[in-house]
Amino acid sequence: MRLLNLLGCFVIGVLIGLLESRQLFGPGFRRFMLIGLIGGFTTYSTFGYETVALIRGAEFLRAVANIGLHVILGVAQVFVGYGLTVSM
Repeated sequence: MRLLNLLGCFVIGVLIGLLESRQLFGPGFRRFMLIGLIGGFTTYSTFGYETVALIRGAEFLRAVANIGLHVILGVAQVFVGYGLTVSM
């Protein structure tokens, strides 16, 4: 599931870059696509569950690492996806 979240972050970055740089669709439809469709694809429910399970198992260091890696790698993938489409 971690890979799916990262892939979803990358896809959102690509779509944001394409939609904004080419002025495709209106703001409402962009929000629907990004938040509604792609947001549903990249839910972090598993991420939340895994983190809570680590905390409940007293694996605090692993829980913090799980949070940090998801956030840092997810944001990085959005930048990469966005950068690939804006430079086209």
